[in-house]
Amino acid sequence: MREAGIGEVTAETKAMPMIFEGGVDQAFEAYSGQPVGPAIAGLPELVRERLREALAVQFSPMLRNGQIHGQMTSYLAIGSV
Repeated sequence: MREAGIGEVTAETKAMPMIFEGGVDQAFEAYSGQPVGPAIAGLPELVRERLREALAVQFSPMLRNGQIHGQMTSYLAIGSV
């Protein structure tokens, strides 16, 4: 950012609770809005289902009453001119 002429640069990490009330199905659908979404949409149905099943396994430790409870972390670079 400094090379772009931004004088003061700081970095921050922000974390907040994240809950997918719709469980694994909602979490899987959230990938549609991510840059990887078109690639997932282009996969054959069987492959998408296997991916969803793999996500269910990965999310299982975060499941409570059918909802996924986790933490969303963002890494920010903040600059001022």
